[in-house]
Amino acid sequence: GQGMAWWQALPRETHRRSCDLAYNLLKTLCLSAVDDGLILASTVHVRGAGKPSLHRTVEPLTPSEVLAIADAMPAEWRLGVLLGAWCALRSGEVRELRRRDFDLKRGTIRVSRGVARAGTATYIGLPKTDAATRTVQIPASLMDDVRAHLRDHAQLGAEGLLFWGTNGLNADDRDWRRAWLNACSAAGVEGIRFHDLRHVGLTYTAVAGATLRELQAIAGHTTAAMALRYQEIAADHMAEVVKALDAIISTARTASGQTNVPKR
Repeated sequence: GQGMAWWQALPRETHRRSCDLAYNLLKTLCLSAVDDGLILASTVHVRGAGKPSLHRTVEPLTPSEVLAIADAMPAEWRLGVLLGAWCALRSGEVRELRRRDFDLKRGTIRVSRGVARAGTATYIGLPKTDAATRTVQIPASLMDDVRAHLRDHAQLGAEGLLFWGTNGLNADDRDWRRAWLNACSAAGVEGIRFHDLRHVGLTYTAVAGATLRELQAIAGHTTAAMALRYQEIAADHMAEVVKALDAIISTARTASGQTNVPKR
């Protein structure tokens, strides 16, 4: 039907996430119209459309790769990469950070807004869900980078942006993406989106021992399902650690001529 034709005309290969969001919005509007008695039934039914792409498996970057990409960014945007990874922030959240969002005494960031572009207009709004409004802890090792950035690069005043473009407004997502791709290329990393930094941060946070609820709070996820994925990654990692430990034990046993038979 019409819904299918519309869906197929969208740039799904290049902008899948935006297409899914558009589809979900249309579906919600149609279901509301059914509730309001404006139409009899929703015609928006496209199998597989609007589903979050949970299955995009990306091997998380290592901490040294994150640093290499950050170092290859323009100096005034370098900190954005570190915060994207180690505070698990989305691109729109990073580009809307202002001085007043930082509490340097506590070492925290209040995430309560994001910037988004629709066509030629730029919107500053609340993060995408209630859960996305959150306070995140800045790892202590990043505090010097944060202080240096606030001293050397951020705009002045409480409303001063941390990352901005030539027009003095929020760094544009297209310019940010261009800088990101150039930095990845310089660091010898391919096929990674800025959003994948969140995946890196949450993976390592899970491996470091965060509970499901903690992961959910850090990420600003509304459901436990996404946080659960990182717990599964952590469990797999733990299994690998135990395997490696086992190899060390067996090596030591073989070296000392011990076998598994207990001595009487």
